[in-house]
Amino acid sequence: MSIDERALVEVEERVFQHYSVAHRIYCVPVDDDEENRLDIQYPIMKTLFGWGFNEGQSGRLWFPPITPRTVLDCGYGFGNWAIEVAQSYPTCQVRGVDIYPADLAAEPTNLTLQVHNLNRSLDDILEPGEPKFHLINSSFVGPGIHRGRWPYYVHDLKKLTARGGWVQMMEYSYFIQSDSGLLTPQHALSQWYAYYYQAMTMANGGDRDPAIGGQLRQLMTNAGFSNVQGQTYSLPIGGWREGMERIGRDNLDNIEELLNSQAIWPFTQLLGWSKATFDAFTARAMVEARDATLKPYIRV
Repeated sequence: MSIDERALVEVEERVFQHYSVAHRIYCVPVDDDEENRLDIQYPIMKTLFGWGFNEGQSGRLWFPPITPRTVLDCGYGFGNWAIEVAQSYPTCQVRGVDIYPADLAAEPTNLTLQVHNLNRSLDDILEPGEPKFHLINSSFVGPGIHRGRWPYYVHDLKKLTARGGWVQMMEYSYFIQSDSGLLTPQHALSQWYAYYYQAMTMANGGDRDPAIGGQLRQLMTNAGFSNVQGQTYSLPIGGWREGMERIGRDNLDNIEELLNSQAIWPFTQLLGWSKATFDAFTARAMVEARDATLKPYIRV
């Protein structure tokens, strides 16, 4: 890893990690706007999954019914999940790995951070003699992992998992759909995914799989995991779904930011769009995302 791992670069008015864009590893901004989006996204996911410690919640911050002693968070971002796990379970040793060493809001003493490119082998995550992990979390790392790396990445997670341990993985399916059936291929929300897929699968710069979320269960089975369970969540965009009004409204804020942050680099640097064209297009998509008659949703 370069000694300039904290060096930043501005691309079309967004701030990126220089190392990541120079080597085309994780071409998503690491600026305040993206940190704010992740601050919105995390409680949405907790609500969606039923995580937390309030009445009616699971009483934990993960899916399996365990109390892990060692935890690994792959792609910790700005630390939302890793920090809460470390603070909520002070006797648990939590390790976070990410390509960009972001400044976190808090760093509990039982949280260790490590710079690592997830496209490379994870064999050196642990020092000789260190215990394996009882729980591994891998969430929303799809934009950073090469298409052909996925089987090896999941196999690496298997090797890092302690006997009786668990791995949980989650990714977006970026193809936004409509519960009313009124979203057509002519809508900007539909076209956003078409352009995003085109850019992210380009061999000369993307080489990613925007639909990887639907393959996680099979990847884990192929890697040798047992008791593999998968579930697809339909997350409304906007407050149109009864019983999910609050989470839908919050997710509208998340998606409006995501339409920009996930696409600004591939659309301008790979597809050759101007900033003005990109802004006009995403503005159209955002207007459509607010249209309750479309009843848009995204799958996780």
